[in-house]
Amino acid sequence: MDEVKELGKARARMLRWLSYRPRSCKEAQRYLEQKGFSGPVAEAVLAEMREYRYLDDERFADEYVQNCLRRGFGPIRARFDLQNRGVNRQTIDTVVERYFNREQDLKRAVALLQKRLADDGCRHDQKWLCRQASFLKSRGYGEATISKALQQFRGGPVDETLS
Repeated sequence: MDEVKELGKARARMLRWLSYRPRSCKEAQRYLEQKGFSGPVAEAVLAEMREYRYLDDERFADEYVQNCLRRGFGPIRARFDLQNRGVNRQTIDTVVERYFNREQDLKRAVALLQKRLADDGCRHDQKWLCRQASFLKSRGYGEATISKALQQFRGGPVDETLS
């Protein structure tokens, strides 16, 4: 009877926690461990959540990458964040390849630069370009994309030491 109560309590806690936002299977496992639920109870709840598709790493990664796109993040940042959330590499590769490509990454990076230019005024001296390169890198864009975006934004070649 004690295990049945613990199972019900773990299930209720997990459902409440999942109602806030989607989670990866690994995050859910860590959550139950932190709350002190025993291994068999945690595994039973996780299996049940997977069966009802409340936990689905493919769907989680898909939604997470879509959110990254809305927020202007690049593929490197999306991969890093998904790895930290315990999503397996194959799922990450599939989802990232589905949403990111070089042309779209370049367009998003240039759009971010244009938005920042509107905030900063009409400056694009060397110091401003260095800051923008650092900004794009922190957003998860690769060196080649950053270089091309700065080139396209500035309308000519950019010093390679920026990125």
